Amino acid sequence: MRHHRSLALVIVAELAAVAAANVWAPQADLLVAAQNPNGSWPPPGQEWETGFIIPGLVRVYEMTGKPAYKTSAEKGGDWIRNNAFEIAPNTHHLVGEEAYAFARLSQINATPSANIWRTELTNLYQAISGLAAVPPNPGGAYPPGYPGNPAGTPGYVDKLRWFTVYNYGDGGNSIVVNSLAHHVVAAAYVNAADLSDWRAGLVETLGMVHDVSTPGDHPGYPVMALGAAVWALASTPGGLDNTYVLPSAAPVPGYEVWWDYGDNEPVTLSDLPGILGGHQDYPGTGSFYWRFDHQGDSFGGPALGYTEDTVFGTLGLIAATANGYGMYDLEILAGGSALSAGFVHWGGLMKDHLWIDTHLPTNYVFTGEVLRLALPEPGSMVLLGGGLAALIVRRRRRRVAHPAKRCSAGIT
Repeated sequence: MRHHRSLALVIVAELAAVAAANVWAPQADLLVAAQNPNGSWPPPGQEWETGFIIPGLVRVYEMTGKPAYKTSAEKGGDWIRNNAFEIAPNTHHLVGEEAYAFARLSQINATPSANIWRTELTNLYQAISGLAAVPPNPGGAYPPGYPGNPAGTPGYVDKLRWFTVYNYGDGGNSIVVNSLAHHVVAAAYVNAADLSDWRAGLVETLGMVHDVSTPGDHPGYPVMALGAAVWALASTPGGLDNTYVLPSAAPVPGYEVWWDYGDNEPVTLSDLPGILGGHQDYPGTGSFYWRFDHQGDSFGGPALGYTEDTVFGTLGLIAATANGYGMYDLEILAGGSALSAGFVHWGGLMKDHLWIDTHLPTNYVFTGEVLRLALPEPGSMVLLGGGLAALIVRRRRRRVAHPAKRCSAGIT
């Protein structure tokens, strides 16, 4: 009887994969057809989104085995290598999403343990960890008032945060969180010696994220940032433990913040999945709010339903469930369904992002991000395939949720 049950689970998983491929592969075909000959995606000025698109193509290649998806993803990686600033031979400066893209390309390489993508990542993290400190007001490319930064990876994180906020205002911290989250997962993939520094920088920056309402400042993406952080922290060694998420500055009147000082019990990493789940419209549309206060923007835009908030919110819940930090399988199914159905808002803007052949070229990045949810990426056991698949998750979760096995350095 046990063998029959195991066979049934395998068949259901295979059927779910086939069904998912039928839904998601046409969107991957759109990306392949639209790719520029040089490996980037249009229109001009959007090439920097290439790192976000590659992991989606890798995911569908893993599902289908279709060589065109792998070729397209590798062309995108080559474009990054040809255009990123080279700091040493086979060592380019990569933003977080580009580093994660290289990790995913390494995983599908014929020799995952030895290839140019892995070499780039190993060299990058060694180079960053060896950076020298910068004194205050050094001049040159640094604007007046630059406070300086310490050496190594902590200094790099400080510098990234300062320049992003300098250019975008307080909302820039949520952008930094997303980039750092991808660096954390990529650094874990190559067993970087400075992984703990990347994780610490991510946690510290997450504590600086809040709903921004200052005129002229970038509004930021607080819920998206929280989802990306949960995804990265739950998926890498160290996991979601009792480390406090401490803000580095006192709350600003009029801003909605999410840490709790009222009862002298600040939020810990282990609290994050539950907080993230509280920002999902579930039961309901399955999509995620974009602000912590669940309000729309000052221009009358919707409070929920944006593509990236739902992508990273769902990825965060997938990582939390797969690594034993709660049971969010039904919420995950709802998030995946919201995206696959093209949750309609603003007259169908998300649907236009994802499922219409004539969708705006600036939206290729959204398609690439959603394809990461075609099926869970390696390391996750959640199938976005229906109720029976959710039952499989529950059964497996009870069997494998052991404290010593909660975290994996694999890509999730």
